[in-house]
Amino acid sequence: MATCGVGNQHPAEREGLYLPLNGSRRTIGVLGVRAQDRRRLLNPDQVHLLETFASQTALAIERAGLAEEAEQATVAAETERLRAALLSSVSHDLRTPLAIISGALSSLAEDEVGSAVARQELARNACDEAQRLNRLLANLLEMTRLEAGALRVRKSGRRSRKLWARRSSG
Repeated sequence: MATCGVGNQHPAEREGLYLPLNGSRRTIGVLGVRAQDRRRLLNPDQVHLLETFASQTALAIERAGLAEEAEQATVAAETERLRAALLSSVSHDLRTPLAIISGALSSLAEDEVGSAVARQELARNACDEAQRLNRLLANLLEMTRLEAGALRVRKSGRRSRKLWARRSSG
C-alpha cells in the first residue's frame, strides 16, 4: 500500500500519514492520520496497523455501497412489478366497459334485439359503461397529472374538523 506523509520530503505531507482506502474495484478515498508525536507514525508496526485499519475501512465502505446498490435494484424490481400489475389492472378495467359497449352497439346495429324494451336496455347499458369508461380515463389522467406535479393537492383542516364534529355528535 502506497503511503505518504511523515518521513516524506513534501512539507504539506509532513503533518500526518495518508493512506489510500482501496476497495476491490477502485480507490474510495484517503485516510489521513495526525499524531501529537509524529515519531509514532514512523513506527512500522503502527503503520502496518493503520494500513490494516484503512483496508478494513475501505471494505466496509464498499460493502455499504454494494448493499445500497442491492437495495436500489430491489426497489427498481418491485417498482417494475407494481407497474406491470397496475397496467394489467387498468387494461382490464378499460377493456370491460369497451367490450360491453361494443357488444351492445353491434347487437343494436345488426338488429338482433327483438323488443323495444330490450333495445332500450342495451342502449342504457352501453351509455352507463361509456360513462364508467369516461370516469376511469378521467381518474387516470388526474393521477398522471398528480404524479407529474401538474396538479397540487390542497389540504385543509377545516373540512376534516367539520366532518369530525358531525361524526362525534351523531
